[in-house]
Amino acid sequence: AGTWKISASKDNYISPPDQQFTVNAGVTQTKDLYLQGLYARVVGVVREQGSNTPIPGANVWAWNPKQEAGWGGPPNQTTDASGVYTMPVYGALWYLHASQIGWTRLSRAERTVTDTQTLTGADIFLPRANAEMRGTVVISGGAPVANAYVEVWKQNAPQWEWNAANANASGYYTMPVTAGDWVLFSTANGYTLQRAPYLTVLT
Repeated sequence: AGTWKISASKDNYISPPDQQFTVNAGVTQTKDLYLQGLYARVVGVVREQGSNTPIPGANVWAWNPKQEAGWGGPPNQTTDASGVYTMPVYGALWYLHASQIGWTRLSRAERTVTDTQTLTGADIFLPRANAEMRGTVVISGGAPVANAYVEVWKQNAPQWEWNAANANASGYYTMPVTAGDWVLFSTANGYTLQRAPYLTVLT
């Protein structure tokens, strides 16, 4: 008994997050499901910023800002040996993200596609990491916070450059970044999200 979220899956379809039902003890509940077809395509190349060199094996994902985070696209895509990715989506406004070890992650400015459009030329340019950020997540009294999640963001208009890491059992974290001014966020189970002042990283 209770309220449940329910989903289904099939290739080239996605289950919206708003499907839920309430069932009472001893009652058989009937619930129809609907799937959103992914008939549009976003195609591009993940490249290194500056050199334009394609990056194979990069992780690419899409986010529809009008839906809850993480919903709206298929499972993450991986670029091929030429750095090319093809992302099945439905017609909407999208933010494209990409990541690869040795580069910082990037959130591309929005791109809009129609229901059956194949949008080409959606290249994503990842900055090569040339510095490292490290530190320890602590509470106000100075005790370390084990396994905290740390995320940093830097505006690289019209895109956002970012990276993330999990602290170890001693609260220590390290992550590759580029030079510039970063905003740092951290959270952990049992703690509220905290934002640190701007941090300037030098090469």
